[in-house]
Amino acid sequence: MTEKATKHHHQHHTTPQHSMTEIPTKHHHHITIPDTPDGHTRQEMNGRPRLSVFTIRQLTITTHVLVALVMGQVKLISQTSFGYTGITLPQLTQPNSQDLILTPQEATYFGSLRMLGWMLGGLVSGPLMVRLGQRTTLLLGMFLTIATWLTLALTPVTWLLLCTMFIHGIATTLTVPSISTYTTEVTHEKYRGATSSFITLVNCLGVLLPTFIGALGIGWRHLAIILGSLPLFSLTGVFFLPDSPRWLVSRGRISDAQKALSFFRGSHLNPEAELEAIVAQIHSEEKIGVLQQVRLLMKPETRRIVCSMSLMFLFFGCCGIATIQAYLMPILFEIEVGFDPYVTAVIYSCMRIAGNFVPIFLLDWLGRKPLVVFSLLVSSMCFASLGISEYLSKSGISSVSTWLPFCSFIVLGFMFSVMVPVFATLEGEMIPAKSRAVGVLLLHTCVSLANFLSIWLYPGAVRVVGQPAVFGFFSACCLAVLFIGLTLPETKGRALEQIAASNTT
Repeated sequence: MTEKATKHHHQHHTTPQHSMTEIPTKHHHHITIPDTPDGHTRQEMNGRPRLSVFTIRQLTITTHVLVALVMGQVKLISQTSFGYTGITLPQLTQPNSQDLILTPQEATYFGSLRMLGWMLGGLVSGPLMVRLGQRTTLLLGMFLTIATWLTLALTPVTWLLLCTMFIHGIATTLTVPSISTYTTEVTHEKYRGATSSFITLVNCLGVLLPTFIGALGIGWRHLAIILGSLPLFSLTGVFFLPDSPRWLVSRGRISDAQKALSFFRGSHLNPEAELEAIVAQIHSEEKIGVLQQVRLLMKPETRRIVCSMSLMFLFFGCCGIATIQAYLMPILFEIEVGFDPYVTAVIYSCMRIAGNFVPIFLLDWLGRKPLVVFSLLVSSMCFASLGISEYLSKSGISSVSTWLPFCSFIVLGFMFSVMVPVFATLEGEMIPAKSRAVGVLLLHTCVSLANFLSIWLYPGAVRVVGQPAVFGFFSACCLAVLFIGLTLPETKGRALEQIAASNTT
């Protein structure tokens, strides 16, 4: 072989050099990103079969559906305790029961200690999400949830029952903020609202499931065993999902972040531009821990948004959603809806599921504010109607007692499910990415504290001021949330980086 032929031969068999993109950070370091998710050059990609835009969109939507299904399963598991307390409380307070019997004071702790665990467990979930990531935190929370359900089913004494409910609240707190943060970070902005709404739909299924099973006459111990077996199915799905690309970038794992982003966007979509934007945003400042995230939240440019969101979630926790669910059967027996209370409880839970379809189809079309105004305004009117009908019933006027409470109660269940996905979406969108873990923790702490206080104080408040006044308080809290929500900017169709930039200007 001649020298010229040998040179020509080597030119055609030389290993192609991968085209790389370097992104400078604030500290003049360069982060290298291959041009394609698998490290190939664009020339090599051009030799592959091209997929149509429709096929690529199908692949992206399929991945988002997978994420929604897996996160929805975890959300369902975390919410089953809400329906559990409301449907089993009559069994645990029956004087002639052969099993454990709760006193009125113990019954209030049975319904409220779970929410106290939510609040205190949030102090653990934030650092875990920062250090281990949302996916690993989800796995830990599900393992602990299984253990608490089994302990609840086998407990021989009351004090262990109440302690288990408290620990169960901590276990579910490890999953709920992680679900919200993980879904927000891995979902494309075009599908973020619909994905959050679907997860909230499954969330209501978690409330309906124990209500439906308990209405069939299943004992509270057997119900705990059934609910404790549910996490076994979702563990597999979470185990095989990758970590959030944003969290991986924050830990310096750029190659893993690229693989994760290729999984969520599709390898043929070449999501290089999105990865570059994530890297540029996260590495614009040095890595920060929990205390640094708190300081960022308290900066003047983000303080207004954080304070508004915290106050809104605080009032949101006082507007009666958790209280009604915790005392579902006692409330239905008290207000005399005119139907069998257990049938009404199932209808109420079904309406909560039906209400989730409204934001699934309208949240990304109408935006966040219209749904906030509509759902909270109608909920306030329903609570006012319940208070008026209860007052008229106690005063001896019973002409409306058979239809007004029932209609108001059912519409409330529908409206609750319309508004909850909006808040689930806003909590991930409004908090800046660099402090999102601690910010979401703060919001969940606010709503958990408000839920605990409202559930714990509800029986005493009814005895002191009466049921109509309590419903009036819930109505006022709905209006307070509405007015605060009107001060927040609209986030429909905007990327997380755009929202963060507008909130700091």
